[in-house]
Amino acid sequence: MINIHTMDLSQFDLNLLPVLRALLEEESVTRAARRLRLSQSATSAALARLRKTLGDDLLARSGRGLALTPRARALRQFLPGTLDAMRAQLMEVQQAHTPGVERLVRMRMPDFLAASLLPRLQPLLQFHGPCNIAVTQPAPELPLAEFERGELDVLIASRVPLPPGLITRTLYHERFVCLLNRRHVALKDWGMSTYLEAGHVLISPRGGSFVGAVDEALQKLGKHRTVRLSMAAASSIPAVLRDTPLIAAVPETFARQVAPAWDLEIREIPFAVPSYAVQMIWHASTSKSRLHQSLRAGIIECTKR
Repeated sequence: MINIHTMDLSQFDLNLLPVLRALLEEESVTRAARRLRLSQSATSAALARLRKTLGDDLLARSGRGLALTPRARALRQFLPGTLDAMRAQLMEVQQAHTPGVERLVRMRMPDFLAASLLPRLQPLLQFHGPCNIAVTQPAPELPLAEFERGELDVLIASRVPLPPGLITRTLYHERFVCLLNRRHVALKDWGMSTYLEAGHVLISPRGGSFVGAVDEALQKLGKHRTVRLSMAAASSIPAVLRDTPLIAAVPETFARQVAPAWDLEIREIPFAVPSYAVQMIWHASTSKSRLHQSLRAGIIECTKR
């Protein structure tokens, strides 16, 4: 069998390493192709080249699926950590020592959190040198492939199941409150009945849903509210509430930020709704990077309650 000591490494195509990692971790050509955003035929061809180069099947037929060979299992133990460390070092050297190159920080977070976090975070990041910040909304699916390709540095989200390779830290616990205009008739006799009689706005990050955490809490009480408007982003909600008789259950951080500017009222939800953890998520490959450590430290500092 060919091993690392007898292989001619000059003939090894380093572009195959990400494919090898995906195949070893997914144990499936189909899932590896989906993760890498490659066609199944291209992934199969890459597997054939890896088998020829390494002198091992890597994935062997087992029943209806595939199973790792002993050598593939050995490779899986050290390959991810080696690739992650190499990528982190290369990124750090490029960003820290290339003249005229500004750092680019890529984050995903809800728009309501970006509005309160970025004004404080941006000056902290600039303190460590020129820095550009790109922020997008969280997507319905966890962007594992983007983390692995170095296209995403930090994700801030809640209630996200984490696959191997990602690390999380809870920043703080958030709760929902009601936001409505100061002329709303419900304010004259605020309580469960007036709340349920009103029309409501729902923040639906994935878009199109008319059921959220508040509705789940109501369902346990055998009650129901009427959601008239579902919005993927929170940024337009203050304008909607100012000019309509609707009520929105929103994160308290967002409510405290926009209520004074839009002349809106904050009220407690008249029943119990569970709080939730706001999490910062990053890839293990950036854990020891000084640049990423300063980014995460800045986010932690800016979200302290």
